[in-house]
Amino acid sequence: MTDRGGRQDETRLRFRDAGKPVTRGDAGSVVHCAPGESLLLLLEEIPATGYVWSLSLSGALEVVSSGYDQYPESQVGGGGVRFFRLRLLRPLNSRAEAVLRRPWEGCASGIDKVEFDVRPPP
Repeated sequence: MTDRGGRQDETRLRFRDAGKPVTRGDAGSVVHCAPGESLLLLLEEIPATGYVWSLSLSGALEVVSSGYDQYPESQVGGGGVRFFRLRLLRPLNSRAEAVLRRPWEGCASGIDKVEFDVRPPP
């Protein structure tokens, strides 16, 4: 997530108790998470374009909750943050992949991808 006038900090504060934050900056990396702990995937999105984040999980990850939080200063059709609260169920190497796409156009419509591995702490 890019920092546009402190939005990233505001978003992290709003969700501070929801889990360890994971953003676009973590793409391609390994995120450590103990079983039972939560991760909060935060990705910028402008749903009015038709492009929304779609999430695929493998291993022992589950989605606890998800939603969209529009930036307070945004007008109708403006941008915000798509969030996915994830939990690692057991100590198993896992993977999350988010694709920004138009759902009615299928997988081929993806214009962006964020993926990362989740592993229990060493």
